[in-house]
Amino acid sequence: MASQYAAAAPTSSPTLKAPAKKTTGNARAYSAAAKKAASPTASTTTKKQRSNRPSKPFPRQVASATRQFTPLPQDSNPGFQYLYLPSRNKETLPRLRDKLAYLKVNNWRVLDIHFPARQVVALLVHNDYASELCSLFAAAGITPLVDFNPLDPQHLNDPRLASLPAEALAHKVLLVHQGRLRRGLKFIRSLPVRHAVAADFCSRHWISEAQLLEVRKSGTFTIEGDADPSAPGSGSGSGSGSSLPLVNEDATMNDVSTPPAPTRLPDGGESEVTR
Repeated sequence: MASQYAAAAPTSSPTLKAPAKKTTGNARAYSAAAKKAASPTASTTTKKQRSNRPSKPFPRQVASATRQFTPLPQDSNPGFQYLYLPSRNKETLPRLRDKLAYLKVNNWRVLDIHFPARQVVALLVHNDYASELCSLFAAAGITPLVDFNPLDPQHLNDPRLASLPAEALAHKVLLVHQGRLRRGLKFIRSLPVRHAVAADFCSRHWISEAQLLEVRKSGTFTIEGDADPSAPGSGSGSGSGSSLPLVNEDATMNDVSTPPAPTRLPDGGESEVTR
């Protein structure tokens, strides 16, 4: 007879299941990213379809294309002109164009902007747009500088040039002015417009006939005294060993020396110029 104190046969204990691991947000995101990378999704196809669609032209682009195939009005005033305005300080060109847009100025029609003197800004526009632009400025209480002369030697305002005779100063200010004009032409993308603007500069005796031919052939022109890197003394800035600034520099550094990269206009379109 088995002892009543004999140990009972051990029974098998039930298997305990490990608690399920909670899926964290990072794990779910990783799993979703893996599934997305494994097979193309509808979103990828949609992006490809969108990229193949022709972009809708801006109203300014449509208007520009329309002008190409319409005759000039009888009261058209061919040619270009600079409007000179007072400016309290210098601004970068994108910011300046933003401010012009606030005044409802059509930036597409402004071909060049530079600072020819202290507290003066110049806007290059077609003659047909000049009257409308003046009306916008008048509505904002802005008065253009009618009697401003960009070839006045006093705009050099450089003590290093004070000892030069009057003729030398007049020639120097012309070279500096030509440097600004050359930079303006460089950023006009349309070759017909660039050539027309250069022809207008020539009619004003700002550039010579030879320089106009250079623009028509190469898109730019050379200026008397341009530095030759191989010439001795060219590192001084004038190409002749003197301490005068380069002809394509402003003696008073009135201009923005480094044009900004191409940008879109405030209304979203692209201008005829690259700055």
